[in-house]
Amino acid sequence: MAAMSKVLGDEDLLRGILLRVGFPTTLVRASLVCRRWYLCASDPAFLRRFRDLHPPRLLGFYLELWVGNWRCRSRFVPMPLPPELGVSRGSFDFETYQGLRRCCPPPHLLFALLGGYAAESVKVQCWRGNVFAEISNSHRRVQAVRSPLLPGRDSTIVPPFPSPRNNRGFITKIDEFVPNYGAKGPSFIFLSVRCSTHRCVAKVYVLQDGAWSIHASASAEIPSFQTISNILLVDSRIFVLAKWTYRKDCVLILLDLSSSSFSVIELPEEMEIKKRYNGANALEQMYNGANTLLWADDSGVYLIYAIRLQVHIWLHSTNSDGVGNWLLVDTINLREICATQGISSRVLEDGHDAAGFGVHMAMYNAEFLLFGWGGGHNTAGSRMRMAICNAEFLLFEMGDGIIYSLDVRSRAVQKVHECDMTVQHHRVAKIHPFMMIWPPVFPALMDGCD
Repeated sequence: MAAMSKVLGDEDLLRGILLRVGFPTTLVRASLVCRRWYLCASDPAFLRRFRDLHPPRLLGFYLELWVGNWRCRSRFVPMPLPPELGVSRGSFDFETYQGLRRCCPPPHLLFALLGGYAAESVKVQCWRGNVFAEISNSHRRVQAVRSPLLPGRDSTIVPPFPSPRNNRGFITKIDEFVPNYGAKGPSFIFLSVRCSTHRCVAKVYVLQDGAWSIHASASAEIPSFQTISNILLVDSRIFVLAKWTYRKDCVLILLDLSSSSFSVIELPEEMEIKKRYNGANALEQMYNGANTLLWADDSGVYLIYAIRLQVHIWLHSTNSDGVGNWLLVDTINLREICATQGISSRVLEDGHDAAGFGVHMAMYNAEFLLFGWGGGHNTAGSRMRMAICNAEFLLFEMGDGIIYSLDVRSRAVQKVHECDMTVQHHRVAKIHPFMMIWPPVFPALMDGCD
């Protein structure tokens, strides 16, 4: 008995055991054994080691397809999973998988919310185990947030976004639903920014008791700007890749909600994107998703952009003295990779190398990259779709609707899905990766619980 107590009381042995459970979901279940296991599993230092050994896994992705007349349909495509995360009927995760497929509220509720008419278009966003769905028809629009990895949790119906009363005299108007990729603060916000020639004002709204209310505001004497990427929220910091309205320069703008202040982070001269934009194509590049910001955990912010079939990954980090630095992490040449793997595409064959070539990206973290190019039935409409999950893998779709997975380190490619592109006007619009939640969400520890 004494020998058993000695073994069970060994903290190093316990950490070694928990490091081998493999998945965040299993780690959370293991933490429920007792208070000691809970404290060990939820320790930040332990979680950093756990993540190094077991990076967040891609569970699948939501595929948005344009189906004509600017209508969009979304469907969930699962990735092959190990037995621990299997979705066979009767398994623990079968209900979770079914929840992932249903990104919208229950049909009877949705039918009522849409005024008794069927849904015609569904668009989604994914972050930290959540899915934001925008469902609409010609009569109404419904917005909802679901957590498919928590099947017992109901959908949250998101009311219409706030509409600022005074829109006159402003050059830039930004109104965006922004998910929070951090572990602190509200799960999502609504961001409203208004810029005149030399002044910008931002208001942040959060959802409380079913209604939007102002959470924070900030103003600064900075020039008017246009966003040319996704807007990244991490805890209380909002990052925006922007182009000055009356100049070609691109910068990274930081809005710190805790101090209600703006700051401008300059891009390095060797970053090709810095001087790339003029007023005509800045908004087009933002729409195509050619630039994406991504949180790099505690390391900083990734800026990933694609130019001429090359994906560039930059990291901005801040040292202990508060000095920021840019580092080029990787450059991925898609043309060379496809040639090496024997992958053909109208995009490659027809020489879409610069002008007229659009890139679509959506990102989760800088270790898993999803990307692709595709068009309708003519090569002139060929565009590239990208979605980045982390820096180890990448998915891409080509003009024929075939989606491949690329191992970023080995540059190996494998086919993971094939879309039915025989229907006229069908084409891939976006790819939204759905990742295992990280960091894991542990239940609250009750006082006196052993």
